[in-house]
Amino acid sequence: MSEREEQVRVNQSLAWVGTATALMGVLDVVTKAVLLAIWISPEEYGVATLALAAIPILDLATELGLPGALVQQGDHTPARLSTVFWLNLLLSLTIVAAIFFAVAPLLASHYQAPIVGWMLQAHCVKLLLQNLYMVPGALMIREMRFREFSLIRFLASVAENVALLVAAPLVGIWCFIAGAIGRTLVTTAGVQYFQPWLPRLLFDWAATREAVLFGLKTSLSRILFFVYTGLDFYIVGHFFGRAALGLYKAAADLALDPARIISTVVVSVAFPAFSRARDRPAALAEQFRNCRGSASSWSPGSW
Repeated sequence: MSEREEQVRVNQSLAWVGTATALMGVLDVVTKAVLLAIWISPEEYGVATLALAAIPILDLATELGLPGALVQQGDHTPARLSTVFWLNLLLSLTIVAAIFFAVAPLLASHYQAPIVGWMLQAHCVKLLLQNLYMVPGALMIREMRFREFSLIRFLASVAENVALLVAAPLVGIWCFIAGAIGRTLVTTAGVQYFQPWLPRLLFDWAATREAVLFGLKTSLSRILFFVYTGLDFYIVGHFFGRAALGLYKAAADLALDPARIISTVVVSVAFPAFSRARDRPAALAEQFRNCRGSASSWSPGSW
C-alpha cells in the first residue's frame, strides 16, 4: 500500500470513528439525562458510582495492554495470538478472584453499602466475557478496519442504552450492570462476525514475551492515569455522601465527555497508523503531522 493510500485510509478511519463516537456520545447523554430525571436519584447514582468508578482500572488490569501490543506488532502466529488470549483469561480470573474476596468486601464495608460490593462482583461477568473479542478486535484495529469496528461500537452502544432504559424501571441501579453486559455481548458478536477467531490449545511464551513487556509499559501508565482521575469520586463519596457524589459524577461526565470524545477519535486511529509505519521514519513523521492536524480540527477552539 502506498503512503497516499495509507493517508486516505487514515482519513476515512477518522471519519468513521468520529461519526460513531459522536453519535454514541449523544446517546449516552440523552440516556443518562432520562435515567436521572425519571428513575435514578442522585443518591442511587452515587452508589452506582462507588461500585463502578474502579471499572476502567480493572478493565486495564485484566488485559494488561496485550491487545495493544497485538496492534503495535505485526506478523502474528497462531501460537502468539492464542498465548495472548490465555494470558488475558488468566489475568481476568485473577482480577475476578481479587474482586470477590478483597475489593468488593472492602468497598462495601467502608461505605456501609453491601450493594456496592454486589454490583462490583456482578460486573465480573463482563470482565470475563470481553476476552472473547479482545484478540480478534485487536486484529481488526491493526488492519484499520474502522468502518466495521465503528459499526460494532455504535450497535453495542445502542444495545447498552436500550438495556439501561429497559432495566432502570425494573431493577434500579442494577441497570448499569445490564447495560455493560449487553454492550459486551453485542461487541463480541460483532467482532466475531467480521473477524472470526477462536483460541487454540497453544502457549508460546518466547514468542509473546515482547508483547507482554510492551503491554506492561503502556498499561501501567494508563492504570495510574485512571487512578488519579477516578480517586476523586471515592473522596467525594467518603466526605460528602452518596447524593453529593451522584451530582458530582453527573456534572463531571457532562464536562469531560467532549474531551473524551476528541481523544478517543484521534488516539483510536493514530495508534494503529503509527504502528503500521513504525519501520518507515518518513511515513511515520507524515502520519504524525496529519494526526496532529486532525486533533487540532477536532478541538473546540477550531470550531
